[in-house]
Amino acid sequence: MNREICIVDTGVANLCSLETAIRRAGFPSRRVSRPDEVAAASHLVLPGVGRFAAAMEQIDRLGLRTALAGRVRADQPTLCICLGLQLLARESEESPGTSGLGLIDAVVQRFPQHIAVPQLGWNTVRPNTAGYVLPGSGYFANSYRIVSVPDGWSHATTEYGGPFVSSIWRGNVLACQFHPELSGSWGEELLARWIHFTSGLTTRIIPCLDVCDGRVVKGIQFQNLRDSGDPAELSGIYAADGADELALLDVSATREGRLAMLETVRSVRGAINIPLMVGGGVTTVEDAGRLLD
Repeated sequence: MNREICIVDTGVANLCSLETAIRRAGFPSRRVSRPDEVAAASHLVLPGVGRFAAAMEQIDRLGLRTALAGRVRADQPTLCICLGLQLLARESEESPGTSGLGLIDAVVQRFPQHIAVPQLGWNTVRPNTAGYVLPGSGYFANSYRIVSVPDGWSHATTEYGGPFVSSIWRGNVLACQFHPELSGSWGEELLARWIHFTSGLTTRIIPCLDVCDGRVVKGIQFQNLRDSGDPAELSGIYAADGADELALLDVSATREGRLAMLETVRSVRGAINIPLMVGGGVTTVEDAGRLLD
């Protein structure tokens, strides 16, 4: 799919590494600096390094404030990186008197005085819920940060002189305090995930395990079944290999007039950290309740 990723050229970011990461994800990129280009882009990246005031002055000089704010409010695919995340806030302690884009109700604050700044290097990123950002380590270069989570946004946090917001996302909009383009394979996968998801290109992989008498089985139309292994062990392997969800089907439960084996379901649930679907012998609300429990 010929999806072009537009990068806002504000003059306050090193764009070469970002362009390289986008190319490695399989997409072309183009630098833009006009309001009409920002508004019309299917996918837009707002990167930034340096001072809050300098970035906002350049955005206003280029006349981009309204176009950028309109994209985020309209939920157009937009990625904000490092200073780009901070620019979404009302203001920053770094630049008193300078108004940010005001898209999140937050003030960017300096790290505590006893903490060495800038935070320069790798740090752990912990998402509070499933989404674009998976647990991992990102590369940071920041002296200021957002502490409070904006209402209505999912988020990830990082510890440096206390917890701070290292990423927020909502709909098609993702903002990261870290640099995904400098965060190795984890960062490149995040970048690709945002592009593919917001392009409608996401493919979900959902393995289905047929189970009989507590073992995974293989057969043809549920006949001539042969043993293929332990359900929990195989489920864990699928999850580790990147499966998005898992389906577990007790192939003999309906025939034998019973509910899918709860102990098997429990062992599989304990072995994976992805969504689990279960089928087999579910005939009443009470059956469903026991499985959900």
